Amino acid sequence: MTVALSKSETSFSDMHDGLVNTGSKNGIGIILLDLQNEFAKKGGKLHESVSSMIDETKMLEKIPGVVETARQMGGTIIHAGVSMSANHAFDPTDFDDFFFSNMVGLFTEGTWNSEIIQEMKPERQDIILTNRTNFSAFEGTQLQSIIEDKGITRLFLMGFLTNVCVEETARAASGRFPGMEINILSDGCASMTKVEHINAVSSTIPLYGNIMTCSEAIKNMVEGLTVKPDENPEVTPPGRPRILALHGAKSNDTVTKLQLENLR
Repeated sequence: MTVALSKSETSFSDMHDGLVNTGSKNGIGIILLDLQNEFAKKGGKLHESVSSMIDETKMLEKIPGVVETARQMGGTIIHAGVSMSANHAFDPTDFDDFFFSNMVGLFTEGTWNSEIIQEMKPERQDIILTNRTNFSAFEGTQLQSIIEDKGITRLFLMGFLTNVCVEETARAASGRFPGMEINILSDGCASMTKVEHINAVSSTIPLYGNIMTCSEAIKNMVEGLTVKPDENPEVTPPGRPRILALHGAKSNDTVTKLQLENLR
């Protein structure tokens, strides 16, 4: 799934005069996944598929507060979006439970559909990832080196879809940065259905990070509270034992495209 075509990571600092944020104070890093008009706004090709969950979680009302708090705390804001050529479709060999491969022209580069939503318009020191090649924001991008260079030790993830890109990015982060505090904001994300959203935040994602609300995330950032990975309760999702053995895989990376919901 090749989803981005630009040549390099860009920052609004590259487009304007001003200082570049050379480090993340308090180790805070925000990753915003696919917060683009295609998903989030009426007129987007995928909006109807997520609109009910957007309304239920009120994510578009809550996310700006989290991001603004992180900015005030000196955190790093990272936009991880999708950009595709006009005639490009998702590869049907990818996990495609939502039939995205049957749709052409999603997140078309240079169009309103692929633009980051107005509420989350990047500021000059924000980082915009490019070259993303998979559901995980790490694939094809410089996200890992950005996290390392900025000294990020506390990640907060929000965006679309809870059980796909958010989950895959959380999984990848936990594998690349063992022991890092990874927080997934339950009311800062949305799936296509309530069942998929609840399954993800209650079963699979807790394997990789902490589940909290946007208000809890703000409180934690302001008060300097941290949640250690070993403070997570033990989670044994139904229908998911022996996932690696079942698929002859040596690591989770080998089965990254398999959504565990379908392996019951």
